[in-house]
Amino acid sequence: MPGIGGVFATLLALFVAGAGVSATRSARSAATPPISRSTPQLKFTATISPAVIVPGSRLSIAVDVVPKKGMHVYAPGTQYRPVKIAVQPDPLLRVHDVVYPKPAHYLFKPLNEDVLVYDTPFRLAVDLVLVAGDPDAVRAHLRNRTQMIIRATLDYQACDDRLCYLPASVPFQWTMRVVGE
Repeated sequence: MPGIGGVFATLLALFVAGAGVSATRSARSAATPPISRSTPQLKFTATISPAVIVPGSRLSIAVDVVPKKGMHVYAPGTQYRPVKIAVQPDPLLRVHDVVYPKPAHYLFKPLNEDVLVYDTPFRLAVDLVLVAGDPDAVRAHLRNRTQMIIRATLDYQACDDRLCYLPASVPFQWTMRVVGE
């Protein structure tokens, strides 16, 4: 049976090991600060998670959009420029399709057109995977990197009940922490 010193040393070692695991878990699950922007036609807040990425990990970008009073933005399936999240290409990122909510039908009276729009608050989402080809090549490429910048834009065209505004692209970005496996 170990002495009191041995028990204390064992408990201390377990505590320190547990704290290290807990700190690693909390660093990987910590959130990055949200990014908020406002334009004459809408407001949006973009978030990304997780805050720390490893090769093969999945990231999710969510953009909560609030059209200003009397405004709408176009949904996919119309002849006008639809709202979308455009992620800047990076050879280490695989970008999945943007997930859209169900749009509303809107009759644009000046042209007697029925179009698909978002005129109430809505959320867009897109998943990214940090992987490109051979896993060993990805690890080698990331070996000396501790950060990765993920750049995106919210692209849209907004209209009110009388006129349409020029298409807009509002940039945003995060600096993500990258760790090896």
